[in-house]
Order: sequence, then structure tokens, then C-alpha cells
Amino acid sequence: MDDFGQPTNEEGMERLKRFNWGAFLAAPLWNLVYGRWGWFVAVFLVNRVSKVANQYPDEPYYWILPLIYIGVSAASAITANKDGWRKRRDVFGTIDEFLKAQKKWVIWGIVLQVVILFLQYGIALTGG
Repeated sequence: MDDFGQPTNEEGMERLKRFNWGAFLAAPLWNLVYGRWGWFVAVFLVNRVSKVANQYPDEPYYWILPLIYIGVSAASAITANKDGWRKRRDVFGTIDEFLKAQKKWVIWGIVLQVVILFLQYGIALTGG
């Protein structure tokens, strides 16, 4: 820590190496907001292909596409903190503020996943 209680560059960068659960749970949106276009496109395309594959449950690749989506989202979340801090450093004054914002992303990511689950479950129940 420096004289102002801020982490030194090494300490701060070490904290940015953690897995970002908010970026994992809300992968397309998080990557879009933080300007990680390559990851956004990858996650979005795998998600779309998975939705199309849901129409053909008898195909052999049907079950593996959601796993690929989870894998791509996880790979994105591994480097999300470092990339997010680097790209949006001007928005956040300190690494602590950035990490505090990431905790909010976790909460909203959980809410988003629950809403999606209920919508999918509701649609399945109505046969639509």
C-alpha cells in the first residue's frame, strides 16, 4: 500500500487476476460494455448457434453447444478484470472502485440468469 492507502501497481494487478463472475454470468453484455469486441462476438455467436440447435434436439451436437458457450464465457471471464480495467480505467478512479463495480455485475448477472431461466421454463410450459 502507498501513503494514501491505494494498492501499489503489483498489488493491484494481482487482484485483477481473479476470475470475474460478473463477466461470466452476463458474458455478452459485459464484453459489449467493456469493449471486448472479439470476446463479445465469440460469446454472442456461440449463444446464437446454441439457440438454433435447440430446434434440433436429435442432432449429435445438440448437447455440446451449451458446454461450448460455458467454456467461451469462462475463458472470457479469466482475463476480464485486467482487460476491463485497462479499457475503462478512465471511468474508475481506483482498482478498488473497479472491483466494487464488478461485484454489482455479479448480482445483476445472477438476476439475469434467473430471469432467463424463468422465461425458458415458462415458454417450455406453455409449449411456445
